Amino acid sequence: MNVYLDNASTTQPHYEVLNYAYECGNQYGNPSSIHFTGEKAAHIMNTARIIVSNSINAKPHEVIFCGSGSEANSLAIKGFCEANRHKGNHIITSAIEHTSVLETCKHLETQGFEVTYLSVDKNGAVNIEALENAIRWNNANAPQCETILISLIFANNEVGTINKISEISELTKCYGVTFHTDAVQAYPHIDIDASIADMLTISSHKIHGIKGVGALYVRDGIELIPIIHGGGQEFGLRSGTENVSGIAGMGKAVEIMLAEREIDARNIRMLREMLVDGIRRNISDVIFNSPIDGKTKYIDSIVNVSFLGVDGHELVTLLSENGIMVSSGAACNSREIKASHVLLAMDIDEKTALSAIRFSLSKFTTQEDIWYTIATLCRIINDLRRFAF
Repeated sequence: MNVYLDNASTTQPHYEVLNYAYECGNQYGNPSSIHFTGEKAAHIMNTARIIVSNSINAKPHEVIFCGSGSEANSLAIKGFCEANRHKGNHIITSAIEHTSVLETCKHLETQGFEVTYLSVDKNGAVNIEALENAIRWNNANAPQCETILISLIFANNEVGTINKISEISELTKCYGVTFHTDAVQAYPHIDIDASIADMLTISSHKIHGIKGVGALYVRDGIELIPIIHGGGQEFGLRSGTENVSGIAGMGKAVEIMLAEREIDARNIRMLREMLVDGIRRNISDVIFNSPIDGKTKYIDSIVNVSFLGVDGHELVTLLSENGIMVSSGAACNSREIKASHVLLAMDIDEKTALSAIRFSLSKFTTQEDIWYTIATLCRIINDLRRFAF
């Protein structure tokens, strides 16, 4: 079998998306050109922009197409802070953000900005009171908010926890602080209204679209400095000839997502329950790192589990050899394997974090996939634990 359960990393493109993107790819004109071929390409791209903007109740010109969700996050954070340095130099984010947010914030620290990295609770959620207490003022006599940007993830990409975005939004509006949210993981599963944030990131390849396209919603009135300079495409905020076929594919993926989201949500919720119940009933010594108690909100597509006494990286490799694709709770580079920063921030010890596996489901996941995964997990984990003693 070929069981793909790594959809939080990337999703399988929908066949309708691939067909439509290929068809649009034949319109090879540069959208910036004023001749007929260029105008056809521009029309295709603008149609996709309208579809994407409508999906979050935004205006078309408020949607900026980028090369990825990571680029969109970087544009939002770096572009805003550089443009608004005169207003203050303090940024608030959390310890469980996507690395594209964390690394951008670390870069800004080298440029004179100060960053507060909020801790999270055991489920991976930001505490609203802690967020409010982190907002800075630079003059007690004539208070002016020194915090210029708050960037907090909508739904975490490793454990699926949903932050209290509505409360965060109200707080930022009350204090007049610009709010950006990385909604890449949330967008496929939650009906999102752009009014909840000043800037919002989504990505094509997380909704069964094509890799190489992301989008940033930027509310009217928010000033950004571009991080890519050149011909001034995308309303002067993202230079470079646009990926017309990829953008068209994103528009098609959004159409399919909206049409099938309710059915997909029910199916994914049922499959999640099967997976959680199957692991609980058949495998001992497990810890669910994703919320499963119903008290904390989460997206149903992600289940993060630690299998105690098992090396997560090794388990991923053995599952792959059996046709099951998942990811581990570790980040690998050429020198070492590190425990996930998200799990560590949730106060999970390093040994438990290194035994973690993330299963992430999609519209294409089946009951047969789940049953096969549970059976294979039982066999492999029993073997690993037996040989470990």
